[in-house]
Amino acid sequence: MNENEAKLARICAWSAPLFFTLFGIGWAVLGRMIPPHPASMPAAELARNYREHHSTLRVGFSLAAFATTFSFVWAVGLFRIMVRIERGMILSYILLVGGVLTAG
Repeated sequence: MNENEAKLARICAWSAPLFFTLFGIGWAVLGRMIPPHPASMPAAELARNYREHHSTLRVGFSLAAFATTFSFVWAVGLFRIMVRIERGMILSYILLVGGVLTAG
């Protein structure tokens, strides 16, 4: 692995904690998904909860959707490293397809 490719691999590796941090803030904190809503919650109360916090929820879910960009970068970086390790096997391509579909 040349110096430029190693630098790009490190950037891709740092996108993983960035993804988890941004996604966690957006989905769990701003999106108010942790703790989850109880299954026994009446539909009217759940709808009221979404109406009252619609601005925060939109920002949170938008941030979580944006964070998936970094998940994609992480998957591509892992793919490049696995291709070099595997030397022609198919597992690295399965990782690439799975990472791209998950991020998409």
